[in-house]
Amino acid sequence: MPEGVAMDLSSQELADLVAFLVHDPMASPTLGEPIALFDGSGMDAWTYHLTDGAASMDDVWSIDNDGVLICKGNPIGYIRTHDQYTNFVMELDWRFDPAKGAGNSGVLLRMTGEDKVWPRSMEAAAAPSAWPRATRSRWASGTTTASR
Repeated sequence: MPEGVAMDLSSQELADLVAFLVHDPMASPTLGEPIALFDGSGMDAWTYHLTDGAASMDDVWSIDNDGVLICKGNPIGYIRTHDQYTNFVMELDWRFDPAKGAGNSGVLLRMTGEDKVWPRSMEAAAAPSAWPRATRSRWASGTTTASR
């Protein structure tokens, strides 16, 4: 590759850019089988990173009797999947506790590098659109084939 063409992008970043440029947004998606990352009863697909190294996942995240994942928000950190996904459509529901007000929440996508607060990634911010109704969001990433 000629000098300076890559603009200090990594091989993966260049591949992502090429995939974006050749993607046909009008093509019908061909998705693989859905993968449930959260089933309302366990966190098997997830790991975590917190600013307090002595804290555990259970200190911050819990699952209530209705199968809702609850985040206390302190200490600061995030959960992430054990597995990496390259092409996906992600759907989730979230809601904020009206008594506590909206927090700073979102979904980190395309995380690269080491676990740290905050990692190199893109964030899809989760903001309340209508209190106290839950909000559904859908984010798409990658090409027309869903895979790990």
